[in-house]
Amino acid sequence: MARPLSVCVTIAALLAAAMLAACGYHLGAPRDLPGEVRTLHIGKVENPTLDVSLTPLLHTLFRDEINKRDMAEWSSAGKADGIVNLEVVSVYTDSRVTTTQDVTLKFQVLVTIRGTLMRRADEVQVWDSGSVTGEETFLGLAQEAQATRRAMDFAVRRLVDTLTATF
Repeated sequence: MARPLSVCVTIAALLAAAMLAACGYHLGAPRDLPGEVRTLHIGKVENPTLDVSLTPLLHTLFRDEINKRDMAEWSSAGKADGIVNLEVVSVYTDSRVTTTQDVTLKFQVLVTIRGTLMRRADEVQVWDSGSVTGEETFLGLAQEAQATRRAMDFAVRRLVDTLTATF
C-alpha cells in the first residue's frame, strides 16, 4: 500500500531533525555566548575616525543584531555577565570604477570593525572578533553616507556571526 507523499516528507523531516539533534546541532539561538555569557552590556565604542556618527551607529547596529537573533539579554554594566567593547578600526572610501580620463563612475566604501567580549566575573576576554569588514559601492558622493551605513550593517552582521562560530 502506497503512503501519501506528505506523510513520507513529514517522516523524512522528523528523521533529519532527530539525526541533527543527536549530533549536537540545534535550531534557533545559541544557549550561551562564549564564556557562558548570557547578559551583555556594551562598554565602550571606540572610533578614531572623524565621522562622529559612526559611534552611535555601530552601537545601535550591534545591539539590534543581537536582539534580532535573540542571543542575549541586556543589563547594566554592574550586573551583566559580559562587557562588549566595539571599535571602528577604519573607514576607507576610494574610486572603484574610473574612466580613461580618471573620472570616477563608481566609488567603494570599506568599513573595518572589531569587537571583544570580557567576562565580567573574572575579567577574562572570552572573544575577539579580529578585524571584520563590510563593503558597499555607490555612484555619487551624495550616496556615501547611505553606503557607509550599509557597509557597517554588513560588517556588524559578520561580527555577530563570529560570536557563534565555534569549531
